[in-house]
Amino acid sequence: YLAAARELGATLARADGQRLGLSEGARVRLQIAGESFELPLQLSDRLAPGLLALPHGIAGLPAVFDGLLAERIEEVRP
Repeated sequence: YLAAARELGATLARADGQRLGLSEGARVRLQIAGESFELPLQLSDRLAPGLLALPHGIAGLPAVFDGLLAERIEEVRP
C-alpha cells in the first residue's frame, strides 16, 4: 500500500511533485471531473510519473476515477 492510503490523501510521483512545486505533506486542491477536493499530499518514488493515486473510501470522492484526468492540482496556501 502507498502511504497515502493510510493517511487518506493523494499520492503523486516525486518527480511530478517536484516539477509542479508541490511539497510533501502539504494540502493540495485537486480538480477532477469538474469537482474540487482538498487532500494531504504524499510523494512517492514507487508511483510512475503522470499518475495520481487516490485511496478508495474518502467521503465525497466518487468510487471510480479510472481513466480520468486531474484537471488541476495546486498546493493550498493559508
